[in-house]
Amino acid sequence: MGQLMECRTRTSQVISELRHVSDFSHIQNSVIAQMNDLAFKARNNGSLQKMVDKRAIANEELYEKLEKEAADVTSKMDFAKLAETHK
Repeated sequence: MGQLMECRTRTSQVISELRHVSDFSHIQNSVIAQMNDLAFKARNNGSLQKMVDKRAIANEELYEKLEKEAADVTSKMDFAKLAETHK
């Protein structure tokens, strides 16, 4: 659903930019640059999200191991004693 909303937002931005163009045979470079920016942002965001998802899946076992180790370490800590020592 988030991708649909993002697509809708970007489409609205492109349409808004095109409304400011009075003569489509002579589109200003700034308008072309803005539309290119919108297009590449959408493409790059999708690519970056795929890369992040791939890394997260690859590192899932490591995260689980680290969470278990952190839970083991914190279960052995005496927080009341630490609080008293470091007042």
